[in-house]
Amino acid sequence: MDKGTENKMTTLYLLRHAKSAHDAPCLEDKDRGLNSRGRAAAARLGRYLRDQGIIPELILCSTAVRTRQTLEILSEAAAWVDDGPEIRYENRLYLASPADIRSVVAAANAFSKVMVVGHNPGLQDFALELAKPGNKHIELLRDKYPTGALAVLDAAGHRWDSLGYRSLALTVFVRPRDLND
Repeated sequence: MDKGTENKMTTLYLLRHAKSAHDAPCLEDKDRGLNSRGRAAAARLGRYLRDQGIIPELILCSTAVRTRQTLEILSEAAAWVDDGPEIRYENRLYLASPADIRSVVAAANAFSKVMVVGHNPGLQDFALELAKPGNKHIELLRDKYPTGALAVLDAAGHRWDSLGYRSLALTVFVRPRDLND
């Protein structure tokens, strides 16, 4: 472990894209955008992040239209537009497996607060791999990772390139329906 990282808090935010539209069968899956419910949920989550003072340093986002739209709406509602996190669009995150997500996150060691905006089932499986057992949020996460849901995993002294199995504390699991306007 690097000197100075042993007490440094690292936080991983795993955000599943908001609800997407299914009304245009001619579109490829990657090209589907958000429906009105998804837009509202992304804005609600953005306001939650703003109210909680949550600002990731780096956002790694799938290149799918629905993830990009989720991030755009969320960022505006969170008031990150002018002075927000660095954003990297990663094609490898489109419908990524936990191993793919892990490899993208592993390259982010320069950042202590990293958000991934992606898809299920990869995000849910990745969160369950990382989360320590015995947490009140685990059963909710295990049961369902709905669209627009955010899992927050914390640990002291971790490097993203050496994440261990069940090594992070799942401190928050919030779903759009949990939030009030």
